[in-house]
Amino acid sequence: MSLDVWLKVDGQEVFEWNITHNLRPMADAAGFGNAAWRPDCYGMDKASQISPFLEPGIIQLVKRKAEMELLNPENGWGDYEGLLDFAVAYAVACNEYPDAEVRVSR
Repeated sequence: MSLDVWLKVDGQEVFEWNITHNLRPMADAAGFGNAAWRPDCYGMDKASQISPFLEPGIIQLVKRKAEMELLNPENGWGDYEGLLDFAVAYAVACNEYPDAEVRVSR
């Protein structure tokens, strides 16, 4: 199972990422799990609404790396580096396209 995230501007896809659900606990620990996995449930439909969660979450991932790595899935599907890559790329895209429509598929 995985999460697909898209940002769209005027119907055109400007960002797309697929990430395993196994990394959700780590994203939650960093503070951006709900914003990344369930933005629709929290009234977030624009990229600018996601950034305030991703940026502090990235800081938490970096500052608490050793703690976060303990949350790497035991089955090997996904890891700290993969979540960090996702969060950084998503944050960059959200800042580049703040009015983009956020779409997720879980």
